[in-house]
Amino acid sequence: MNGDIIEWVQEKNKDMTPVWKEAASVGFNISTKSVGSSDRLDVTHLYKHPEGSAKEREIVKSIAKFR
Repeated sequence: MNGDIIEWVQEKNKDMTPVWKEAASVGFNISTKSVGSSDRLDVTHLYKHPEGSAKEREIVKSIAKFR
């Protein structure tokens, strides 16, 4: 649910280095249709830590290590 845009730079020795580009436009909101109406229900807080919090940053960076 949380995400960043990561650019990869290929070094002369062929190693790849990630360069983080934090992006508020990626994974910003999670919503669903409300029961009994056509309104949108924001459920973001049920699935992710607040954007920019220490826990959110820790999770995003730990996931990127496994890719």
